[in-house]
Amino acid sequence: DACIDAGVSEVPIFIATSDFRLKYQLQMTREEMLDRLSTCVEYGKEHGLIIDYIAEDSTRSDLDFLCQAYRTSIDAGADRICLADTVGFVRPAVMKYLMRGIKERLWTEAKYKVPVAVHCHDDFGLANANTLAAIEEGATYPHVCVNGYGERAGNAAFEEVVMTLEELYGVKTGIDTEKLYSLSKLV
Repeated sequence: DACIDAGVSEVPIFIATSDFRLKYQLQMTREEMLDRLSTCVEYGKEHGLIIDYIAEDSTRSDLDFLCQAYRTSIDAGADRICLADTVGFVRPAVMKYLMRGIKERLWTEAKYKVPVAVHCHDDFGLANANTLAAIEEGATYPHVCVNGYGERAGNAAFEEVVMTLEELYGVKTGIDTEKLYSLSKLV
């Protein structure tokens, strides 16, 4: 409601999908979580919002249940889904495996072929590598932070991901790379 009152156009909805977080953080069953997710997404859509569903703790979730949550969010109107390495512990090979698994389970039906974001934490220094691995497998919305600043050890670094995409992958990001240094210094 605060977001609606503020006049924003897009809202991320975070709800965990790992059994650990469901039990100890949210104290919900899988079914209760899916009901809550559907209700939240529908509410946002009823108010004209673009909705991004971030499956918190995705990388420690059962892949089939994770994809069930993504389907539930899309059925309720979510515009994008997000794979989140909330505790920053997976390796790039695991990130690629998860992205492939999501695509295999969802992208077989046009309805579920929505854009995928990726949200990586840097607890083991792998946020940038995991973000790039997800992009290699089809993620189109990398979540990044200037200088990698973020919770605990941080997140994928905006300037590093941009420069890697531009210079090593040949991807035109639309970012004025000449301003990255001054932005990093300012922040």
